[in-house]
Amino acid sequence: DRVYEKRKLAALEVERIVRDLMSRNDTKQVKRVIDLLVNSFVLAQNPNSKKGGLIGVAAAAIALGKDIGLFVSEIVPPVLRSFVDNDCRVRYFGCESMYNIAKVGRGSMLLFFREIFDGVGKLICDPDTHVKNG
Repeated sequence: DRVYEKRKLAALEVERIVRDLMSRNDTKQVKRVIDLLVNSFVLAQNPNSKKGGLIGVAAAAIALGKDIGLFVSEIVPPVLRSFVDNDCRVRYFGCESMYNIAKVGRGSMLLFFREIFDGVGKLICDPDTHVKNG
């Protein structure tokens, strides 16, 4: 799928940019990157934009590594919103993104434990099997 490959390449670029910014301790610019991904893509109306934004936010989280705690409040809530999207593919990408964010976030994710638990509980009951298995 060409669109998925484009998203993956863009996510790798986001990851590179965020790593570079963090190596220079430029947290203001990292916040701007995350805000751009969230506001222009994750919260967009277009499902393809949402899916790309979710992959991008997860890539940013991976690049942040142990520093994700500085940005967890900007990253997690919009991904949680994707759990209730009308498009099953957006819900699936949201689930995959949250998995990758949680792998990196570990303890810093406890702030959102109740919301994540509630969201995952709803995804388990999703009518789409891909979302359920995600």
